[in-house]
Amino acid sequence: MRKPLKFKSGFYSWKIVWSKEKTDEMFGKTDIGTKTVTIYKQDNEEIERETLFHEILHVVGEDKYEAVFSFIVEKKDWDKEENLIRLLSPALMQVLSDNKDLARFLFKV
Repeated sequence: MRKPLKFKSGFYSWKIVWSKEKTDEMFGKTDIGTKTVTIYKQDNEEIERETLFHEILHVVGEDKYEAVFSFIVEKKDWDKEENLIRLLSPALMQVLSDNKDLARFLFKV
């Protein structure tokens, strides 16, 4: 299956760069300013796919993480994990729904 080269998240179009460079420092990176996800070369395709999914989580959560982690609440029933999932779930579903080739690549379906 061909590696995807782009995807949409919300209003923005993102570019996926499949680097030929192999690095021990990181498997991938997300540049919010240029709307680019870079995946560094790996010998294992599963690591590349999981790394792409990891970077997509950075993309869909870009404007949401602050709402979860810097929001101060004094209630004892405040559940940061549930709030994060509530915020990310629709955005991640939208990315996967709008980008069928990306979903097929990630999940081999």
